[in-house]
Parts: sequence; structure tokens; C-alpha cells
Amino acid sequence: MLIVTNFAGTRTEPFFTTTAPLFEQDTLGNLTLDFTVNKTNNEIGFNLLQEESIVTAANYTFRVKQIIDDKPGRKTILGISTFFDLAYHFKDNTYGGTHSSQEFVNYLFAGTGWTVTCDFTETATIDKFGSKNIVQCVNQVCDAFNCEFEILPNNRVHFSKSIGPDNNAQYRYGHNIKALSRKIDTNHLRTQITATGKEDLKVIYTSPNHTLWGLRKADPISDERFTIAEHLLKKAKDSLIDYPEVSFELDTLELLDKALGEKVWLIYEPIEGLELQTRILQRTCIVDELTDELKTITVKLGNSLPRSMSDNELDSEEELADTKEELEEVINESKKEFRSAITQTDNRITIEVEQLNKSIAMIDVKADSINMSVNNRITNEVAAINIRADQIQSTVSSQGAQLHGMDTRVANAESTITQQAHQITQKVSVTDYNGDTIVSKINQDAWSYTINAQRINLNGAVMVNGSISGSTDINVNRDVWIGRNLTFQGSGQNVIKFADMTYIASDGYGGLAIDLWGELDIQSSKTTFYGTVDFSNANVIGLNNSDGISFFQSSNNPKVLVVRKYGSDIGYLSMN
Repeated sequence: MLIVTNFAGTRTEPFFTTTAPLFEQDTLGNLTLDFTVNKTNNEIGFNLLQEESIVTAANYTFRVKQIIDDKPGRKTILGISTFFDLAYHFKDNTYGGTHSSQEFVNYLFAGTGWTVTCDFTETATIDKFGSKNIVQCVNQVCDAFNCEFEILPNNRVHFSKSIGPDNNAQYRYGHNIKALSRKIDTNHLRTQITATGKEDLKVIYTSPNHTLWGLRKADPISDERFTIAEHLLKKAKDSLIDYPEVSFELDTLELLDKALGEKVWLIYEPIEGLELQTRILQRTCIVDELTDELKTITVKLGNSLPRSMSDNELDSEEELADTKEELEEVINESKKEFRSAITQTDNRITIEVEQLNKSIAMIDVKADSINMSVNNRITNEVAAINIRADQIQSTVSSQGAQLHGMDTRVANAESTITQQAHQITQKVSVTDYNGDTIVSKINQDAWSYTINAQRINLNGAVMVNGSISGSTDINVNRDVWIGRNLTFQGSGQNVIKFADMTYIASDGYGGLAIDLWGELDIQSSKTTFYGTVDFSNANVIGLNNSDGISFFQSSNNPKVLVVRKYGSDIGYLSMN
């Protein structure tokens, strides 16, 4: 949820937008937010959204600079970071001379309400530093120290030689790049420059790239701060643009977790074997209004953006007018809810349908493969099908997923089905926020069907026609039915056989037979027999007790037991 504060700062109100707020930031320091809001259910916030009001999103603050009322009860808003409010604050006093980078920025931002940090320690000379607005002074610092700045949440600004880390990430066409467009500009390409310093100091720098592009002289520069030729030569070299300015726009999931300014390797064979280290020069995000988090949807790579830092100097009406046309194009484009495109080249056809800032569906047809995907940018869910002549693979993945039927959210979840001519493989994996991964897998080929999982649930009748082998214990807490389902007596035996050739069998008439090679031991505190006990084919022994009483089968009649006490017959038991 976004929050609006009126220009006077006396009223604050949360509100929801009708389109996901679009957040755009680049390495030149530009930072904008645009969105559309309806009056319905947002009346108080809608009314507070006036010129120069402040909108807070993801802990960044933006000043409303442009409002388009194109329909009753609807507004399209464009805001720029409140950092550029500093263009209306002048440093009346100067702080010229030689100082460290931290000393210059501390002086510049003192009393502004902004926190400033600097991750490098150098000294430089800036004559008459001050007597300008703060944004212009920021450009002086960046020019003197050949550095960049980044606007951060909670009114913070950071200076660095090169914002963003270098993790040696690699992105390659056909592997982890989904879409790529290229823009090349050689208008500023020069290979030689002359620079003059103090007291007739003069240097000429010629770039090695003159062997590729010829000798192209740049406008000379002059800076009387320099008294040493080596330092002036470095200044001249840094001022020269001796390469084509190239930018690339990509829409790939693996790039969306990278930082602004981060260095990445780009390998793209279809563009003349392109292989170079670039940077993330711009990121476009949406603001999740439920979590107040930024979610990157596209990035631009390259060695240059087609804008200069002077775009940030919004201290005059003329500069505001220069950017008006571009801002209106951005707003008009953001008002479109859907966009589609068909791209056809000699080696591929690509079809895309996009609901801006929400989802995109794409079909990419090439001679050796067909790729189909749907990407929900709000929920971070992606479904894809990849078809090749030897394989079909379908994948569904989600980041920050809510598992069905469970309260627990997980960091990542993914399921895949891979079909080949000789086998089918299914896999489901879930990774929690501790980095622990649980995987289940089913693999089927012509010879076997293999299931790997922590738990396998079988519900319903399970029919087995063949042998069951293995050494795992079987734990059953319900009835066990063994053998054929007897519908009438005499239909056959059901047998449990043991490895030592002993068995337990039903006779098909309600009887039970136990066939043993050895002894049958029954141990219990009490054993009760019901019905007729037939010992006619048995030799009964050991029926003795402590009183000297014993039982023996009569030699004359097998159905009679002779009762003896201490060796003398005392009675008989009939077993009829």
C-alpha cells in the first residue's frame, strides 16, 4: 500500500492503485515512480494526490510532478525522487580547495535531512565548490572523483566509484536469456582529445581504438586545477568516449535478483559473437502494494545509457520542458494494460502477449525447439514447456510459494516432467528459507518404475502381480488380507510361505494348517481351546505338574488319556 502526504505535510493517507506502481532507477541517479489511481474506495487518498504532494513507496519518497486527469475519477501520476528537491536548495558559501570525497559530501548534505555515505577515500581539488544548488554540486563531486551516486531508501544517498558488485555472473543466449534487444549509438565516439591545465600544461591522449575507428578528435577540455601532466592525462582519458555506446534490454528471471550497477558477462552469439562484460544500468520494478517490496521485472545492460546526468538537474523551467515529452511517452505507455508483439526473423518466430507489470505469455519457435512460458510477475510464478525433437519438458516454479494445504511459505518450489523416447521423469523440489531442500522423484522406463520420496501414500486397492523384494520392515496398523478373495468354500488355498519351507495355509473350508519341519512354540500366560481338541495323531508328552501328575495316551485306545500320579494310574480322560 502506498501513502500520500499533502504538500503542506498536514495530512497523510494510504491508498491502492489500479495498476502496479512502476519504479524505475538507473546508474545516472534518475529515480521515478508512475501509477494510476481511481477515486473508488480511495477518495481521501485520491483527493490528496495533488501537484507537489509526496508519495511513499517501498521506503522511497517521490514528489508528484505530473498529473493526467484523462477520465472522471481517475488520475495518472508521475513522481520523481524527493532527492531532486535539493535542486531548490543552494549552498551559498563555498568549500573549495583540496579535500577528501567524504569531506565534500558531508559539507554538501549537512542540514538537508539526507544521510550520505561514500565507499572510497580519495582527495581532489574543486575550486569554488558551492554557490550552486545541491544537485549541481553532486554532479561536481561525480566529475571530480569520476564516481557515481545511488539514491537509497529512507532518504539516503551513496557515492561509489562503481555502484553494484562484481560476482562474475554470466548470461548466455539460449541458456538463461529469454529476450534481448540492442541499441548502439556512435554519436559521441571519439579517439583523440586534447586537455590543458594550469600554466600552459597540455596533454594529448589518443585511444588505442583509433585503429578501429580512425582518428576522431573530441572537443578540447581545460581545467586549471591540474598542474601534473599524469593527472591531467587521466582526466582526458576518462573524458573520452572511445567506444560505441551500447545498451541491451533483457527480460530473464535470473537477472531480476541482481543489483543496480552489478557487472555481468553477456554472451550472445546471434549478434556477431557478442561477448563482453556489461553492467546493469537500469532496472524497472513494480511495487508490491501488500508487502511494500520492490520486484524487478526488466533490466538494461550495457556500457552507456542514452542520457546524461544533466537530466537530473531540474532547477530550471527549460530543463523541465526538455523532459516533458519523454515523461508523457512513459505515462501514455504505462496506461496501456495489454501489449502484444510478433517478431519474425530467419531463424525464429516469437509471439508475446503482456499484461503490463502483471504477467507475460510467450511462444518462441525455432528450427530445433518450441518454448512456451507464462510468467506472473506479481506472484513470481512461472510455467514453461520446452519441446525438442528428443524431449518434452514442462516446468512450474514459484518463489516465496505458499504450499497447498499448509501454512508454511517456502523460498522456492519447482516441479518438472521430462518425457523422452525411452523414459519419463517427474520431479518436485521445495527449498525452505534455511536452504534445506526436499525432493521427490518418479522415473519410468521400459524395465522399471522407480519412486523416490520421504513418504509414499497408496489409497485404494493395490494389486500386485509379481514378486515383492526388499529388506525394509513393514509396519501395518490395519487388517491384512492375504490370498484370493474366497467367494465360496473349496475355491482353493491361501498360503503364507517362509524361506525354510514352512507355511501357514487355509484349506478353503475355514480350516487353518501349519506345516513345520521343526518345533512350534506357543508361549502365553493362558491358552484357551474351544471346540474339539484332537490328539489322535499326536504323541502328547510333558503334561506334568508339581504334584507328580502326568498324562499319557492309552496304548489300547488313542482317545483315552491315562492320568498317573507318581507312576501309579489314578484315572482316565476320554477325548470323545
